[in-house]
Amino acid sequence: LGTIAGGVLIEVEYGAYIVSGGILLFAFMGYITSLLIPKLGAEAPELRINKNPLKPAIEILGYARQNRPIFLSILGIAWFWFFGASLLTLFPTWCKGILHGDNLVATMFLVLFSVGIGVGSILTGKLSKGIIELGLVPVGSIGMTIFTLDLFFAGNPGIHLAHPELLDPDGLLSPQDFVSTWGGMRIVIDLFFVSVFGGFFIVPLQTMIQERSEATHRARVISCNNIINSGCMVLSAIILMVLPKMHVDTVQVFLLLAIANVLVAIYVYTVVPEFLYRFVAYIMTNILYRLKTKGLDNIPDKGAAVLICNHVTFVDWLVIGGTCPRPARFVMHHSFKDIPIVSRFMKRAGIIPIASAKEDPEILQQAMDKIAEELELGNVVCIFPEGMITKDGQLNTFRTGIEKIIERTPVPVIPMALVNMWGSFFSKNKDRKFFGRFRSHVELRIAPGIAPENVKAEALQAQVQSMLDEALAGRD
Repeated sequence: LGTIAGGVLIEVEYGAYIVSGGILLFAFMGYITSLLIPKLGAEAPELRINKNPLKPAIEILGYARQNRPIFLSILGIAWFWFFGASLLTLFPTWCKGILHGDNLVATMFLVLFSVGIGVGSILTGKLSKGIIELGLVPVGSIGMTIFTLDLFFAGNPGIHLAHPELLDPDGLLSPQDFVSTWGGMRIVIDLFFVSVFGGFFIVPLQTMIQERSEATHRARVISCNNIINSGCMVLSAIILMVLPKMHVDTVQVFLLLAIANVLVAIYVYTVVPEFLYRFVAYIMTNILYRLKTKGLDNIPDKGAAVLICNHVTFVDWLVIGGTCPRPARFVMHHSFKDIPIVSRFMKRAGIIPIASAKEDPEILQQAMDKIAEELELGNVVCIFPEGMITKDGQLNTFRTGIEKIIERTPVPVIPMALVNMWGSFFSKNKDRKFFGRFRSHVELRIAPGIAPENVKAEALQAQVQSMLDEALAGRD
């Protein structure tokens, strides 16, 4: 609303005074509203505000760099503001000088950008289903790249040459005339979807730095992020002033932004594979299958826990990982290391290779040590106690390895059951077909946690079998 009002009011008599007064009025209203926010206790009451803002900013940046996912999320958010500030800076010059649109067309571009980000943010909340869905971040970067690239191709449609009858006495197009042409409508669609996918990109990153920062550092991490964002916005303005001197025109900047967006995405997703892993998991649980979860609240928000589940297909870990609200470390047979490309992906996703004592006692010991280490750090570990993928769709006997894990590191065990995965292409069903179970309904049932002193392999097997029987009865 402010974007629309600013563009319209600045054109009327005394417009500058009206806009300035409106800004002051809303600033005052914001201040009054802030006084009504309930006060909360300080997470770090001993912290003293330093009069020199540079030193604490450097210190908190050092803290953020110790947690690579948080640090790269901060850089990703800063890139978004660089990207967005560049577009907003380009709009007036691009609109009037190249597209021959009037000031209202430029205002329309700003509105499309603002509304698109709002729509993208709301959709992100809906698609995330109550968890931090990092799989939407690659979706966002892909969409931003595609539609920014199309802006480069559509950025100089020559509407004013093809339709001179639409121009006003000043040789400009109104918003109505601009969108009445295919070239103008194409630009409108591109701008809207660039910002929609921008919402997909930034919301999970913003949520991630809030959720994964320690409570005692969270506010400072967010403020540090804002400082970097501001710096990137200033940097974008400086670069846009330099590019014309290098004979780069306004339309070519869209191409440079699209290329830079690809490079940023490749770097982030290579260094922090969780983004790419969650992207693949999101596709698995929302496109290949239609996944329904029951009992997701039984997975604790904090603290160590072991998830156990029946093993039906080669992609069970992706289905569970795409549903679990926290990053989970999966324990899987070491043979995955012999699969080209896949082994690299799974290793970067934090998969813990394991073997039986007969196969390789050294790998087994390394796996047990790694599991204990992850649990001691307060992380979630998921294992498949059957030790193999079912060959007939039935539950195999649970091995006692789960008891040894809990005996060494006593944490709650959360039983889960994957329902209706048997028969899919990724199972060992001899009659499986790639598209035979495409978009089939599958379910992940999660039971309340079991205290470590009550963990027995036989009892866990009975619990999972009961969940499977209950789901089957309900489906019948």
